[in-house]
Amino acid sequence: MSHPKPPYSSSVSPKLAETITQKKRWTIEDIQNIIEDRQKKLESQSLFKSLDNSSHINDLRAIAPHFYFFVFAFQDMLRLTHNLISDSAVKKVATSLIAEDAGHEQWYLFDLEQLNCTRDVPWLFGVTHQPVRDFVYQLIGDLLHINDDRIRIIFPLVLELIYKVNLKLASRLTIR
Repeated sequence: MSHPKPPYSSSVSPKLAETITQKKRWTIEDIQNIIEDRQKKLESQSLFKSLDNSSHINDLRAIAPHFYFFVFAFQDMLRLTHNLISDSAVKKVATSLIAEDAGHEQWYLFDLEQLNCTRDVPWLFGVTHQPVRDFVYQLIGDLLHINDDRIRIIFPLVLELIYKVNLKLASRLTIR
């Protein structure tokens, strides 16, 4: 007896998923173009604009700890993505992402120490950080339910983009 598929909410919009899967031959370059477009939109968001316009290190101290769970869960997401991908071209991208990101969590911890804004495990799993954890869990849940490698690889690429945008703006702020 087959059971109906439960309703499932994905963080990949149905329109984007349809566009990606309808294209006969979707290339990594196509995906990169989408991501570059998303980067421009992301950089225009108020959080990132205010960080870019700031010259106060306390602004960076206020936001930096909120990436804890994201930074560490990203390592798991890269590993899961790599393990789930079967397309050889897409798997090469996943392999390079793992190699490029190795050790970044240690840099993050070092930066937090330098900023004097480290947090403990109870904070990480407390109410304050719950929205970030929920976001990451939703993404990983989506990743596990997607069957198309072309869509699956977008997850770590977009998350890496978010981190790069934040890192670029944080670097500018520390220089100012």
